[in-house]
Parts: sequence; C-alpha cells; structure tokens
Amino acid sequence: MIRRRGKKFEVWVYNPAVGRKVYVGVFAKRGTSTEPNTARYEEIEAEKRFHPHGRVYTGTVAGWAKRWLEDHPRPEATTNRHNASNLKLFLAEFGDRRLDRITKAEAKRVAERRPHVARTVSAMYNDAIRYLEGYEAGNPFTRLVTEGKGRQDITPLSETEVRRLGEITIEAHGLLFGATFRAMILFAAWTGCRPGELAGMGWEDLDFDAGTVRVERQRRQDGLKLPKTKKRREIVMPGAAADAVHSMPIRHMEWLFTTPTGRPFCKGSWGYYWRPVRDAFEREMPRDHWLPCRLEIDPGDHLDMYELRHFCGSLLADRGCSARDIAEQLGNSEQVCTRIYIHPYRDRVRARVRAAFEQPEPGLERAEMGRRGLA
Repeated sequence: MIRRRGKKFEVWVYNPAVGRKVYVGVFAKRGTSTEPNTARYEEIEAEKRFHPHGRVYTGTVAGWAKRWLEDHPRPEATTNRHNASNLKLFLAEFGDRRLDRITKAEAKRVAERRPHVARTVSAMYNDAIRYLEGYEAGNPFTRLVTEGKGRQDITPLSETEVRRLGEITIEAHGLLFGATFRAMILFAAWTGCRPGELAGMGWEDLDFDAGTVRVERQRRQDGLKLPKTKKRREIVMPGAAADAVHSMPIRHMEWLFTTPTGRPFCKGSWGYYWRPVRDAFEREMPRDHWLPCRLEIDPGDHLDMYELRHFCGSLLADRGCSARDIAEQLGNSEQVCTRIYIHPYRDRVRARVRAAFEQPEPGLERAEMGRRGLA
C-alpha cells in the first residue's frame, strides 16, 4: 500500500510472517525521465521479499482489465462492447490501484451506485481467480452483485392501450411515416418479435396465406446476425399484425419496416422515433394505471418498446397458452418466458377468481334438490 506523506510517499506491505502490514520506507512517487517510480518499485521489491515464491499478483486493475478484454472475450460482440464501456467507468477511479487492493467497502460503494458496472467488474475478478497466475485475493464483489430483475414486475399493456399507441404514432409522426411506424409497433405487439428482428425482416419472411412469419435474422451494430438464441423460428402472424402491415401506404422493396429516408431501422433510430410516441402516451395515460409496479422500482422509468413483447407473452398466457407455446412464439426458453415475459392482468385474474368462488360446489345443488324432494 502506498500512502502520501508530505511531498513523498510511504510504502506498507503485508508480511504473512507476522500477519500484518509492515512499514517499508518513504520514497519519491515519481522520478525524472530516467528514474523509476521509486515508491512503486520498492513496493514490488518488498512483495518479492515477503513472498519469495511469487504468490502475490502485483499488477494494476487497468493492466488486468486490458488483458481480460483481449484474452477472455465473451461470445457476443455486443457483450464485449458493454463490458468495455462499464470498465471505463470503473478504471477512471480505480485503474491505477493494485488488483488485490480493492476493499470490500469500495466494492460495496460501486455496487450501490452502479450495479451494472459492478456485475462486469465481478465477472472480471472471477476470471482473475480462474486464470491469473499469482492472484489469490478473491473477489471483493462477492455477494454484493445481484441479478437485476429487469422488467419482471411490470404491469402489461392492455389491447386498448396498444391500439391507442398506434393512434398516437400517427399523431406524432404524420400520416405517411406514422403509418409505417404504427405498423411496426402493432406488429411487434401482436407477434412478440424483438426490435432487432423487426429491423432485419424482409417481405419474403411473411406468408400471408399461411399466417406465419419466418424470424431468421436480427439487425445489430455489426450487421445482420442470427436471432438472439442463434435459432431461426417460424411464428404465428395474427390478423391484427397482418392488417397493420397492409395499412402501410409506403413500402420498401426489400425491408419490411424502414425509416423516413428508406433505410432499415437500427437501435438508435427506432429509439429516436419511439420516444415522442412514448412521451405522448405517458402524458395521456395516468402512470399509476399502466405501471403501478414499475413505479415502486424506479419512479423515473418510462415505457420501453420491449414491453410490446411483454404484452404479447402476457396476452397469450391470459388466453390460455402454455409457457411452452409462448416460448415458441417469442423465441425464448419456457423458464425465461415464465420469469420475465408473462405478467398477470390483475383485474382479469380477480374476475376469474371471483367467478370461481361464486360457482356452486359440485354435487351440492343436486343434493339440495334431493333434500327438497325435487330430484
């Protein structure tokens, strides 16, 4: 450990022989262009003396982070970009620190302020334990990082609210492009497709006679790729989705949905055109009506375009489809659909439960009629 002492720096190093940190000396932090960082040099030399077998990793957080991104990338390029972005925030504060010198209190502070950053850093520490020779300090983020609940607790949109979203889209973007974006919103709601899948969908993927859609690709920042689960699927295209597509006044020769300039949608563009529709919808609909559970989690949250996918899963479940049926439509596992995409319409649940309680007990009505001599 290096601590400031006036214009110089004192060095303390853990000595396993005595079970505590010991004082090494006071040294200059930075020398001239020909002199080394003397405080850091003396710290490393003291570590070598106290740990002659090289059991302690003396590299910095920034050094291992660079190696981790290069030598242990994740399968998805988008995940690697996400990890690199999160690490930048962490390295800005802790990059020059020793990897094994991040305290539990500091890790807790990061996890409380930026849980998404803490999840990435925790994964980096776990790989350090697995692959980094000489690193034995453990993961300071253990038991501090919890899996995010995401949108598990949202209240799903109703059919009326989805139709109103379509009407607001025309009002927000005009008749020509508004009709195209309205079709995209309704198609997403009634088929459950991801926005990236809609952006990569062409006219040849739609079979209006059979009422089906082939989901074979998604559009990402690095081009057209397989859908998220790496599996192509054929799903049902209900009449409401087909009608929405037929209502578009302008159609691209190849792609199903395009921007006003005729280009396929991407993550930035569909978000750009979604925000005015979302804002108008939120001004019109009382927030405590359409997102009561969400507001308990994050009062500043907004309606996300992905909730059209949640609407599809919840509606299918409400109409009697099993989790396996919904998984086939949405392109997820049954477990993910049950945990993430299926939400109860609480008013309908209460109505069904009330109706069940009001039904007579089986055999009770016949017994009562027999008692009265009527059966």
